[in-house]
Amino acid sequence: MDLLVLKESKVLKLALIISFALIESTLLSLIVFVKVKNVDYYCFLAVIIAFVYSLVFMFSTAKNIKILGISSTLLADLFLILLTDINDYQIYGVIFFVIAQAIYAYYLFNNDPNHYKLSLLIRLIVNIIMVTILIVVLKSRVDFLSVISIIYFANLLTNIILCFFNFKSNYLFCIGLIMLVLCDLHVGLVNANGIYLFYNPDGIIFKIIYANFNYTWFFYILSLSFISLSIALDKRAIK
Repeated sequence: MDLLVLKESKVLKLALIISFALIESTLLSLIVFVKVKNVDYYCFLAVIIAFVYSLVFMFSTAKNIKILGISSTLLADLFLILLTDINDYQIYGVIFFVIAQAIYAYYLFNNDPNHYKLSLLIRLIVNIIMVTILIVVLKSRVDFLSVISIIYFANLLTNIILCFFNFKSNYLFCIGLIMLVLCDLHVGLVNANGIYLFYNPDGIIFKIIYANFNYTWFFYILSLSFISLSIALDKRAIK
């Protein structure tokens, strides 16, 4: 494909966006509603497609560091989806998610220099609050995985807050991060049960996280799709 043609053709770009949306919607339906067998492979395929289309979208607009964030997400999911049976790899997966949020943080800093000092202050405060909550709630059960997980989540929340400083130009990216928070909340609540937290089987949290619906991948595929589309429509080059 001639990249110059792609960059100048609005029709081709629109066709790419529509095809991407259709493919991800199909995979989302197969995973969440049809509930296909070997679901992990379909899930990872959705991540790969988001990565590939993000590369193509980047060439059609401006150089965009968010592609590095999606690359880190791809590596994280390699450890957490395909290599999930190896316990140590779960930590590597979360570390790559932390890197992805660090890359998104750089993107937000770079494109909104007027709020640079304020954004650093907000990031520091959110991280301190989240780590404090972790220590208070888990106490002696705090471990390395829980610490890096809360740091990841704190920076994800901060990135969402910072997106609203320039929401008009970041609305797709912001929606993608919000979908990611919803996904991570579900994953975190499921993984914490019986290890860090203990839920009442008759309580609403227990019923939601164990409902017959794949909330995790529903929100996650939507998240990847919105972030990839934000690259397609972002005309600002990284300075």
